[in-house]
Amino acid sequence: MNVMIALALAVGGLIVGFLLNPVITRLATHPRGANPLPPARHPLLGGPAWIGVVVAALMALMAVAIYRHYGLTLRALYWFAVAAVLVVTGAVDWKVRLIDVLVLLVATIAVLTAAPFVGIGLKNALLGAVIAGVVFIFFFMLARLMFPGPGVPFGLGDIYLAIFIGAALGLGHLGPALFYGVLMAGIASMVILAQRQMGRQLEPYLSYGTYLCLGTLLYMALWSPL
Repeated sequence: MNVMIALALAVGGLIVGFLLNPVITRLATHPRGANPLPPARHPLLGGPAWIGVVVAALMALMAVAIYRHYGLTLRALYWFAVAAVLVVTGAVDWKVRLIDVLVLLVATIAVLTAAPFVGIGLKNALLGAVIAGVVFIFFFMLARLMFPGPGVPFGLGDIYLAIFIGAALGLGHLGPALFYGVLMAGIASMVILAQRQMGRQLEPYLSYGTYLCLGTLLYMALWSPL
């Protein structure tokens, strides 16, 4: 891996991350969001500012990780675009507990169209999307039965997110990528429950989609899906 190219890509990823923050802010102003969005101090940071910094840092790290795995290729561009969708979706869900279904539908069509040209294959991508959708529809129904109140951990947006992840990675890599996200969400849930037992008043919502996005990004960065 060329160090100078990696540094240049890190800077480029950082810039892309900051440019994504206005998009995240716009998507996070949906009136159905569970939490009010604090005013942005600067459009390239969004609100709260620390999330904007994390978004930029994640894009910089993913740019370097993807370059390490794929070099300067069409596949690298594909995975960087997938990472951008995951970062935006995860940030919006963390801010307002809402996943934009339209964005994910467009992104899913895009990755399915690109699948034959980046080594995934259309059949593999379609199978990943279908299996992920079926599994998460089951999770959604189960969660509705177990958590009838406002604290239900799954929403319809999580189903669309899982479908996108399945289409983007393909069936062969769907399980490990989702495992990381489910594990992160499980740990977060246990921490929240422990804090409640200690008397802390915490909001009942869990940004499950954020953890699915982070888990998939971790898998992409560490294990090189293709």
